[in-house]
Amino acid sequence: MKIRKTTLSGFSLVEVMIALTILTVGILAVVGIFPFIFKINSDSWNTQTASLLAQEKLNEILEGKTFIDMDDYSSDVPSNLPGFGGYRRWIGVDSGSTMCQYVYVQVRWFDKGRVRDLCLVGSIFSE
Repeated sequence: MKIRKTTLSGFSLVEVMIALTILTVGILAVVGIFPFIFKINSDSWNTQTASLLAQEKLNEILEGKTFIDMDDYSSDVPSNLPGFGGYRRWIGVDSGSTMCQYVYVQVRWFDKGRVRDLCLVGSIFSE
């Protein structure tokens, strides 16, 4: 009868260390993306808020269906303005026709040392 010697196979310490190094590098790469994702999310949230504020004012003006002052800007500071400081302002601009007026609504806010602007344009037609 012949006795066979069986060998146990497994991972060596070097293989385990290499696998852990690769895993660590992958995890650090994924974790390094998070600050960038949070910044993009914050910027898009502020832009969406400004867009909603501008659309709200433009709808209010267009529903009134009356021409607005073309000489100077009207302005307010909504409580939910994004970022730090800023304003929402609007003006009517002559379209070249007595039957139509363009309305510009601008939202400006300051975010992380930058001035951010969003502008919407609509038209009012007299009946």
